[in-house]
Amino acid sequence: MRKKSNIYEAIRPKLRLFLSVDLIGSTSLKHNGTFPIKDPSDISSIEQFGADWFGTIAEFFRIFEEKLQENWSETQKRYSHRVAQLEEIPCKFGDTEIEFWKGNGDEMIFVVELQDLDCLRCAMSVWFDTIIDYKKSIKSNGLDVKSTAWLAGFPVNNTEIVITSRGHDISVDQIDLNPYKRNLILLDKWYHDRESREKLKKDYIGPSIDLGFRLSGLSTSRQMMISADLAFALTKFSNVASPLSFDHLNINYLKLRYEGEVVLKGVLRGKGYPLFWIDLSQDDEYSLAHDDLTGQKYVDRDKIARYCTHFFTKYGNSLIKPFIYVDGEYQISEPPPNYRQHIKKMEKLWPEIKNSGQKISEQLRNEDLHSSMTAEQDAAIKSFFAHLASKQKK
Repeated sequence: MRKKSNIYEAIRPKLRLFLSVDLIGSTSLKHNGTFPIKDPSDISSIEQFGADWFGTIAEFFRIFEEKLQENWSETQKRYSHRVAQLEEIPCKFGDTEIEFWKGNGDEMIFVVELQDLDCLRCAMSVWFDTIIDYKKSIKSNGLDVKSTAWLAGFPVNNTEIVITSRGHDISVDQIDLNPYKRNLILLDKWYHDRESREKLKKDYIGPSIDLGFRLSGLSTSRQMMISADLAFALTKFSNVASPLSFDHLNINYLKLRYEGEVVLKGVLRGKGYPLFWIDLSQDDEYSLAHDDLTGQKYVDRDKIARYCTHFFTKYGNSLIKPFIYVDGEYQISEPPPNYRQHIKKMEKLWPEIKNSGQKISEQLRNEDLHSSMTAEQDAAIKSFFAHLASKQKK
Protein backbone atom coordinates (compact mmCIF):
# COMPACT_ATOMS: atom_id res chain seq x y z
CA MET A 1 0.00 0.00 0.00
CA ARG A 2 1.12 3.50 -0.76
CA LYS A 3 1.87 6.17 1.71
CA LYS A 4 -0.43 9.15 1.93
CA SER A 5 -0.61 10.59 -1.56
CA ASN A 6 -2.59 13.25 -3.34
CA ILE A 7 -3.38 10.83 -6.14
CA TYR A 8 -4.86 8.18 -3.87
CA GLU A 9 -6.27 10.36 -1.10
CA ALA A 10 -9.86 9.34 -1.84
CA ILE A 11 -9.06 5.65 -1.27
CA ARG A 12 -6.32 5.96 1.35
CA PRO A 13 -7.14 3.84 4.43
CA LYS A 14 -8.25 6.13 7.27
CA LEU A 15 -9.36 5.53 10.84
CA ARG A 16 -11.59 8.21 12.30
CA LEU A 17 -12.63 8.83 15.89
CA PHE A 18 -16.16 10.14 16.39
CA LEU A 19 -16.96 11.99 19.61
CA SER A 20 -20.47 12.95 20.70
CA VAL A 21 -21.67 15.28 23.46
CA ASP A 22 -25.38 15.63 24.17
CA LEU A 23 -27.11 18.06 26.51
CA ILE A 24 -29.26 16.30 29.14
CA GLY A 25 -32.40 18.09 30.28
CA SER A 26 -32.68 20.34 27.25
CA THR A 27 -36.07 19.00 26.12
CA SER A 28 -37.59 19.70 29.52
CA LEU A 29 -36.02 23.15 29.50
CA LYS A 30 -37.52 24.00 26.11
CA HIS A 31 -40.99 22.94 27.17
CA ASN A 32 -40.91 24.95 30.36
CA GLY A 33 -41.75 28.63 30.01
CA THR A 34 -41.88 29.10 26.23
CA PHE A 35 -45.66 29.71 26.18
CA PRO A 36 -47.74 31.76 26.27
CA ILE A 37 -46.00 34.02 23.76
CA LYS A 38 -44.83 37.24 25.36
CA ASP A 39 -46.93 40.35 24.91
CA PRO A 40 -44.94 42.62 22.53
CA SER A 41 -45.91 45.61 24.63
CA ASP A 42 -43.90 44.16 27.51
CA ILE A 43 -40.76 43.84 25.37
CA SER A 44 -38.33 46.76 25.34
CA SER A 45 -35.35 45.24 23.45
CA ILE A 46 -34.70 42.72 20.71
CA GLU A 47 -32.94 40.41 23.16
CA GLN A 48 -36.23 39.81 24.99
CA PHE A 49 -37.89 38.31 21.91
CA GLY A 50 -35.85 35.10 22.17
CA ALA A 51 -37.30 32.03 23.88
CA ASP A 52 -36.26 31.69 27.51
CA TRP A 53 -34.40 28.47 26.77
CA PHE A 54 -32.47 29.73 23.74
CA GLY A 55 -29.59 31.34 25.62
CA THR A 56 -28.76 28.19 27.58
CA ILE A 57 -28.78 25.97 24.49
CA ALA A 58 -26.84 28.43 22.35
CA GLU A 59 -24.21 28.84 25.05
CA PHE A 60 -23.79 25.08 25.23
CA PHE A 61 -22.88 24.96 21.54
CA ARG A 62 -20.58 27.97 21.80
CA ILE A 63 -18.82 27.39 25.10
CA PHE A 64 -18.25 23.65 24.75
CA GLU A 65 -16.66 23.95 21.30
CA GLU A 66 -14.54 26.92 22.38
CA LYS A 67 -13.28 24.98 25.41
CA LEU A 68 -12.64 21.88 23.29
CA GLN A 69 -10.62 23.79 20.69
CA GLU A 70 -8.72 25.63 23.43
CA ASN A 71 -7.75 22.36 25.16
CA TRP A 72 -6.89 20.80 21.82
CA SER A 73 -4.58 23.66 20.82
CA GLU A 74 -2.87 23.68 24.21
CA THR A 75 -2.23 19.93 24.02
CA GLN A 76 -0.88 20.31 20.49
CA LYS A 77 1.60 22.94 21.66
CA ARG A 78 2.86 20.77 24.51
CA TYR A 79 2.99 17.72 22.29
CA SER A 80 4.89 19.55 19.55
CA HIS A 81 7.36 20.89 22.08
CA ARG A 82 7.96 17.39 23.46
CA VAL A 83 8.39 15.94 19.96
CA ALA A 84 10.86 18.70 19.09
CA GLN A 85 12.96 17.65 22.08
CA LEU A 86 12.99 14.02 20.93
CA GLU A 87 13.63 15.03 17.30
CA GLU A 88 13.57 11.56 15.80
CA ILE A 89 9.81 11.16 16.21
CA PRO A 90 7.56 13.00 13.72
CA CYS A 91 4.84 15.23 15.14
CA LYS A 92 1.57 13.60 14.10
CA PHE A 93 -0.80 15.04 16.69
CA GLY A 94 0.54 18.53 16.04
CA ASP A 95 -0.98 18.34 12.54
CA THR A 96 -4.22 16.69 13.63
CA GLU A 97 -7.44 18.68 13.86
CA ILE A 98 -10.74 17.97 15.53
CA GLU A 99 -13.67 19.07 13.39
CA PHE A 100 -17.35 19.61 14.02
CA TRP A 101 -19.16 17.01 11.92
CA LYS A 102 -22.84 17.63 12.54
CA GLY A 103 -25.50 18.52 15.04
CA ASN A 104 -28.37 16.26 15.98
CA GLY A 105 -30.86 18.24 18.03
CA ASP A 106 -28.88 19.32 21.10
CA GLU A 107 -26.08 16.87 20.33
CA MET A 108 -22.77 17.85 18.76
CA ILE A 109 -20.61 15.26 17.01
CA PHE A 110 -16.94 15.85 16.28
CA VAL A 111 -14.57 13.80 14.15
CA VAL A 112 -10.80 13.27 14.19
CA GLU A 113 -8.77 11.50 11.53
CA LEU A 114 -6.19 9.55 13.52
CA GLN A 115 -2.67 9.93 12.13
CA ASP A 116 -1.15 7.47 14.60
CA LEU A 117 -1.81 5.80 17.95
CA ASP A 118 -0.55 8.81 19.89
CA CYS A 119 -3.24 10.92 18.21
CA LEU A 120 -5.83 8.64 19.77
CA ARG A 121 -4.17 8.95 23.17
CA CYS A 122 -4.14 12.73 23.04
CA ALA A 123 -7.60 13.08 21.49
CA MET A 124 -9.26 10.94 24.15
CA SER A 125 -7.44 12.79 26.91
CA VAL A 126 -8.51 16.21 25.60
CA TRP A 127 -12.10 15.06 25.12
CA PHE A 128 -12.30 13.46 28.56
CA ASP A 129 -10.97 16.60 30.28
CA THR A 130 -13.33 18.87 28.31
CA ILE A 131 -16.37 16.75 29.18
CA ILE A 132 -15.48 16.62 32.90
CA ASP A 133 -14.81 20.37 33.10
CA TYR A 134 -17.99 21.26 31.25
CA LYS A 135 -20.11 18.97 33.44
CA LYS A 136 -18.85 20.81 36.50
CA SER A 137 -19.49 24.23 34.96
CA ILE A 138 -23.21 23.61 34.23
CA LYS A 139 -24.06 21.58 37.31
CA SER A 140 -25.51 24.62 39.09
CA ASN A 141 -27.94 25.18 36.19
CA GLY A 142 -29.57 21.81 36.69
CA LEU A 143 -28.23 20.58 33.34
CA ASP A 144 -25.76 17.86 32.43
CA VAL A 145 -24.17 16.23 29.40
CA LYS A 146 -23.58 12.69 28.22
CA SER A 147 -20.98 11.46 25.75
CA THR A 148 -20.26 8.62 23.34
CA ALA A 149 -17.18 7.67 21.30
CA TRP A 150 -16.60 5.23 18.48
CA LEU A 151 -14.22 4.40 15.64
CA ALA A 152 -14.92 4.02 11.93
CA GLY A 153 -12.51 2.78 9.27
CA PHE A 154 -12.57 3.95 5.64
CA PRO A 155 -12.85 3.30 2.69
CA VAL A 156 -13.80 -0.39 2.76
CA ASN A 157 -16.18 -0.97 5.68
CA ASN A 158 -17.47 2.64 5.78
CA THR A 159 -17.69 5.29 3.09
CA GLU A 160 -17.14 9.00 2.64
CA ILE A 161 -20.14 10.02 0.58
CA VAL A 162 -20.22 13.23 -1.43
CA ILE A 163 -23.46 15.06 -2.14
CA THR A 164 -23.83 17.94 -4.60
CA SER A 165 -25.19 21.13 -3.11
CA ARG A 166 -28.63 22.10 -4.29
CA GLY A 167 -28.57 24.73 -7.01
CA HIS A 168 -25.08 23.76 -8.22
CA ASP A 169 -24.52 21.72 -11.35
CA ILE A 170 -21.83 19.04 -11.20
CA SER A 171 -21.98 17.26 -14.55
CA VAL A 172 -21.08 13.88 -13.09
CA ASP A 173 -24.65 13.68 -11.76
CA GLN A 174 -25.97 13.83 -15.31
CA ILE A 175 -24.00 10.81 -16.51
CA ASP A 176 -25.19 7.25 -16.10
CA LEU A 177 -22.51 5.86 -13.80
CA ASN A 178 -22.35 3.18 -11.17
CA PRO A 179 -23.18 4.95 -7.85
CA TYR A 180 -19.89 3.90 -6.27
CA LYS A 181 -17.85 5.13 -9.23
CA ARG A 182 -19.78 8.40 -9.31
CA ASN A 183 -19.09 8.88 -5.60
CA LEU A 184 -15.36 8.24 -6.05
CA ILE A 185 -15.18 10.84 -8.82
CA LEU A 186 -16.96 13.39 -6.64
CA LEU A 187 -14.78 12.45 -3.67
CA ASP A 188 -11.65 13.01 -5.75
CA LYS A 189 -13.03 16.42 -6.73
CA TRP A 190 -13.73 17.22 -3.08
CA TYR A 191 -10.14 16.45 -2.08
CA HIS A 192 -8.33 18.14 -4.96
CA ASP A 193 -10.56 20.72 -6.62
CA ARG A 194 -11.16 23.73 -4.37
CA GLU A 195 -13.69 25.24 -6.77
CA SER A 196 -15.72 22.03 -6.89
CA ARG A 197 -15.48 21.60 -3.11
CA GLU A 198 -17.67 24.67 -2.63
CA LYS A 199 -20.43 22.85 -4.50
CA LEU A 200 -20.02 19.57 -2.61
CA LYS A 201 -20.75 18.29 0.87
CA LYS A 202 -18.88 15.31 2.32
CA ASP A 203 -20.55 13.04 4.85
CA TYR A 204 -19.87 9.66 6.45
CA ILE A 205 -22.05 6.57 6.18
CA GLY A 206 -21.62 2.92 7.06
CA PRO A 207 -22.23 0.28 9.73
CA SER A 208 -19.79 1.89 12.19
CA ILE A 209 -21.64 5.20 11.97
CA ASP A 210 -24.98 3.51 12.61
CA LEU A 211 -23.45 1.63 15.54
CA GLY A 212 -22.23 4.88 17.07
CA PHE A 213 -25.74 6.34 17.04
CA ARG A 214 -27.10 3.17 18.62
CA LEU A 215 -24.52 3.42 21.42
CA SER A 216 -25.25 7.10 22.01
CA GLY A 217 -28.80 6.14 22.93
CA LEU A 218 -27.42 4.06 25.80
CA SER A 219 -24.99 6.65 27.21
CA THR A 220 -25.84 8.40 30.47
CA SER A 221 -24.44 11.24 32.50
CA ARG A 222 -22.02 8.77 34.07
CA GLN A 223 -21.60 6.12 31.39
CA MET A 224 -19.73 7.24 28.28
CA MET A 225 -20.39 4.34 25.94
CA ILE A 226 -17.61 3.41 23.51
CA SER A 227 -17.46 0.95 20.64
CA ALA A 228 -15.71 -2.39 21.02
CA ASP A 229 -13.04 -1.44 18.49
CA LEU A 230 -12.24 1.72 20.49
CA ALA A 231 -12.07 -0.32 23.71
CA PHE A 232 -9.66 -2.69 21.96
CA ALA A 233 -7.52 0.22 20.71
CA LEU A 234 -7.32 1.71 24.21
CA THR A 235 -5.86 -1.53 25.55
CA LYS A 236 -2.75 -0.75 23.51
CA PHE A 237 -1.93 1.98 26.03
CA SER A 238 -0.51 1.25 29.43
CA ASN A 239 -2.00 2.95 32.50
CA VAL A 240 1.00 5.25 32.66
CA ALA A 241 1.81 8.32 30.63
CA SER A 242 3.55 7.80 27.32
CA PRO A 243 7.25 8.79 27.18
CA LEU A 244 6.23 10.89 24.22
CA SER A 245 3.48 12.61 26.15
CA PHE A 246 3.63 14.98 29.10
CA ASP A 247 2.72 15.19 32.74
CA HIS A 248 -0.64 16.93 32.27
CA LEU A 249 -2.11 14.24 29.98
CA ASN A 250 -5.13 12.71 31.70
CA ILE A 251 -5.22 8.93 31.43
CA ASN A 252 -8.33 8.28 33.54
CA TYR A 253 -10.26 7.50 30.34
CA LEU A 254 -8.28 4.24 30.21
CA LYS A 255 -10.28 2.93 33.18
CA LEU A 256 -12.93 0.96 31.32
CA ARG A 257 -16.04 -0.75 32.62
CA TYR A 258 -17.97 -3.61 31.05
CA GLU A 259 -21.77 -3.78 31.13
CA GLY A 260 -22.26 -7.08 29.31
CA GLU A 261 -23.73 -7.72 25.86
CA VAL A 262 -26.93 -6.21 24.53
CA VAL A 263 -28.85 -6.57 21.27
CA LEU A 264 -28.70 -3.33 19.28
CA LYS A 265 -31.32 -2.85 16.59
CA GLY A 266 -29.89 -3.74 13.17
CA VAL A 267 -26.41 -4.56 14.52
CA LEU A 268 -24.83 -8.02 14.05
CA ARG A 269 -28.16 -9.47 12.91
CA GLY A 270 -29.60 -9.62 16.39
CA LYS A 271 -26.50 -10.94 18.16
CA GLY A 272 -25.24 -9.37 21.38
CA TYR A 273 -22.86 -6.40 21.18
CA PRO A 274 -20.46 -5.70 24.09
CA LEU A 275 -21.02 -2.52 26.08
CA PHE A 276 -17.81 -0.89 27.29
CA TRP A 277 -17.94 2.47 28.98
CA ILE A 278 -15.78 5.19 30.48
CA ASP A 279 -16.73 6.47 33.91
CA LEU A 280 -17.45 10.21 33.91
CA SER A 281 -18.14 10.25 37.67
CA GLN A 282 -14.92 8.76 38.99
CA ASP A 283 -14.65 11.15 41.94
CA ASP A 284 -18.33 11.27 42.87
CA GLU A 285 -18.93 9.91 46.38
CA TYR A 286 -22.37 8.55 45.51
CA SER A 287 -20.98 6.65 42.50
CA LEU A 288 -18.14 5.26 44.59
CA ALA A 289 -20.60 4.06 47.25
CA HIS A 290 -22.81 2.52 44.56
CA ASP A 291 -19.84 0.67 43.04
CA ASP A 292 -18.78 -0.59 46.47
CA LEU A 293 -22.27 -1.91 47.09
CA THR A 294 -22.70 -3.61 43.70
CA GLY A 295 -19.09 -4.75 43.31
CA GLN A 296 -18.68 -2.81 40.06
CA LYS A 297 -15.00 -2.55 39.15
CA TYR A 298 -12.76 -1.43 36.34
CA VAL A 299 -11.83 -4.22 33.93
CA ASP A 300 -8.22 -5.24 33.38
CA ARG A 301 -7.12 -4.15 29.91
CA ASP A 302 -5.56 -7.54 29.13
CA LYS A 303 -8.94 -9.18 29.68
CA ILE A 304 -10.59 -6.61 27.44
CA ALA A 305 -8.00 -7.20 24.72
CA ARG A 306 -8.49 -10.97 24.92
CA TYR A 307 -12.27 -10.68 24.78
CA CYS A 308 -12.23 -8.21 21.87
CA THR A 309 -9.81 -10.38 19.90
CA HIS A 310 -12.22 -13.31 20.12
CA PHE A 311 -15.19 -11.02 19.45
CA PHE A 312 -13.69 -9.72 16.19
CA THR A 313 -12.73 -13.24 15.17
CA LYS A 314 -16.26 -14.52 15.81
CA TYR A 315 -17.83 -11.76 13.74
CA GLY A 316 -15.08 -11.43 11.15
CA ASN A 317 -17.61 -11.32 8.33
CA SER A 318 -19.18 -8.16 9.76
CA LEU A 319 -16.39 -6.42 11.66
CA ILE A 320 -12.76 -5.47 11.07
CA LYS A 321 -10.23 -4.91 13.82
CA PRO A 322 -9.24 -1.24 13.98
CA PHE A 323 -5.89 -0.26 12.49
CA ILE A 324 -3.99 2.88 11.54
CA TYR A 325 -1.72 2.85 8.50
CA VAL A 326 1.33 4.96 9.38
CA ASP A 327 4.29 5.41 7.05
CA GLY A 328 4.20 1.89 5.69
CA GLU A 329 3.35 0.19 8.99
CA TYR A 330 0.18 -0.74 10.88
CA GLN A 331 -0.68 0.30 14.42
CA ILE A 332 -3.25 -1.23 16.82
CA SER A 333 -3.64 -4.33 14.64
CA GLU A 334 -3.08 -5.76 11.17
CA PRO A 335 -5.87 -5.60 8.58
CA PRO A 336 -7.06 -8.90 7.09
CA PRO A 337 -5.18 -9.99 3.94
CA ASN A 338 -8.20 -9.51 1.69
CA TYR A 339 -8.45 -5.89 2.89
CA ARG A 340 -4.95 -5.16 1.63
CA GLN A 341 -5.71 -6.91 -1.64
CA HIS A 342 -8.88 -4.85 -1.90
CA ILE A 343 -6.96 -1.56 -1.56
CA LYS A 344 -4.27 -2.65 -4.00
CA LYS A 345 -6.93 -3.49 -6.58
CA MET A 346 -8.56 -0.10 -6.04
CA GLU A 347 -5.18 1.59 -6.56
CA LYS A 348 -4.68 -0.35 -9.77
CA LEU A 349 -8.06 0.77 -11.09
CA TRP A 350 -7.73 4.32 -9.80
CA PRO A 351 -6.45 5.81 -13.13
CA GLU A 352 -9.84 4.88 -14.60
CA ILE A 353 -11.51 7.07 -11.97
CA LYS A 354 -9.08 9.92 -12.60
CA ASN A 355 -9.61 9.72 -16.37
CA SER A 356 -13.40 9.65 -15.98
CA GLY A 357 -13.23 12.67 -13.72
CA GLN A 358 -11.06 14.59 -16.18
CA LYS A 359 -13.37 13.76 -19.10
CA ILE A 360 -16.37 14.90 -17.10
CA SER A 361 -14.60 18.15 -16.16
CA GLU A 362 -13.73 18.76 -19.84
CA GLN A 363 -17.32 18.04 -20.83
CA LEU A 364 -18.55 20.49 -18.22
CA ARG A 365 -16.21 23.21 -19.50
CA ASN A 366 -17.30 22.53 -23.11
CA GLU A 367 -20.95 22.67 -22.11
CA ASP A 368 -20.36 25.97 -20.31
CA LEU A 369 -18.50 27.36 -23.35
CA HIS A 370 -21.23 26.21 -25.72
CA SER A 371 -23.92 27.72 -23.49
CA SER A 372 -21.96 30.97 -23.28
CA MET A 373 -21.50 31.17 -27.08
CA THR A 374 -25.15 30.40 -27.69
CA ALA A 375 -26.21 33.14 -25.30
CA GLU A 376 -23.91 35.64 -27.03
CA GLN A 377 -25.23 34.61 -30.45
CA ASP A 378 -28.83 34.91 -29.28
CA ALA A 379 -28.12 38.36 -27.90
CA ALA A 380 -26.50 39.48 -31.18
CA ILE A 381 -29.41 38.16 -33.27
CA LYS A 382 -31.98 39.83 -31.02
CA SER A 383 -30.05 43.08 -31.21
CA PHE A 384 -29.89 42.85 -35.03
CA PHE A 385 -33.65 42.29 -35.43
CA ALA A 386 -34.41 45.00 -32.89
CA HIS A 387 -32.30 47.38 -34.98
CA LEU A 388 -34.16 46.42 -38.16
CA ALA A 389 -37.49 46.87 -36.47
CA SER A 390 -36.59 50.37 -35.32
CA LYS A 391 -35.60 51.33 -38.89
CA GLN A 392 -38.86 49.99 -40.31
CA LYS A 393 -40.86 52.11 -37.85
CA LYS A 394 -39.01 55.19 -39.02
